[in-house]
Amino acid sequence: MANFNCSELRLVGVHPSQNPDTPQNVFKLEAWAMATKNGKKVLDQAKWYPTLSDALEGTHIAIGSSGKEDEFPGPYARPFCHPQDSFTQVKKEIQTSSKSLNWALVLGPEDDGLNTEESSLCRELIKIPTNTEASSLNVAMCLGFLLYHWSIITTTHTSTEDKVKAAPFLHPDQKSKLTSSEKGRWDPADHTHKEKLLSYLMEMLSLTDFHRYPDRKAVEARMRRWLQMSQIPVGELLFAFEILYHIKAWGTGSYEKRGFLK
Repeated sequence: MANFNCSELRLVGVHPSQNPDTPQNVFKLEAWAMATKNGKKVLDQAKWYPTLSDALEGTHIAIGSSGKEDEFPGPYARPFCHPQDSFTQVKKEIQTSSKSLNWALVLGPEDDGLNTEESSLCRELIKIPTNTEASSLNVAMCLGFLLYHWSIITTTHTSTEDKVKAAPFLHPDQKSKLTSSEKGRWDPADHTHKEKLLSYLMEMLSLTDFHRYPDRKAVEARMRRWLQMSQIPVGELLFAFEILYHIKAWGTGSYEKRGFLK
């Protein structure tokens, strides 16, 4: 990460110091021993999160990487993309957006990669061409490969003046705050905003007979894939909220206090 000017590391799971199976902080000892001076800075500032969804708070785009050979089940399916195609699109969106976009590169565990629910949080998955008999890469090697491709995309055919800044990550302690007013309505909706709309929709569906038939998780994953397809301005997201709000009020006879993104 330090080699490619990337400093924000978000780790998902239980911190080794809080894991009863590892009374000594083995992760810290091994990782710090392997890290260079600049690498130690990345580890010192690393943040732990209980779930991937928590770790993606404040981001607008999540690109995953998976060594799985089989496609995920229908609702959880994500397109497998070449790094160049995926990063070129991310760069284009960063350059054309009126606001700074925060994006994340998601890597799963080395043993079995991203599971179905984790993959559904990503817009697409990068598949690195490897030997089919040994398709899964070490996480560090995978990340180095992907960040190298990102650096090529962001430095090729650009001048010093218009060179896009690589990985404009949001600091973990920074919270995105948006109200339902006109101000900021053209800002891109981030991961947290989209998840709030998805939760609101699923809450509404729970009031109907819809979930008697399809699998709830599969429906949720399918709707999440729709939300991840492209950038959605906050104002348009609030418009969708307003439509759902009135349908819910019509069905329940109760007009709740608004505060969709709070």
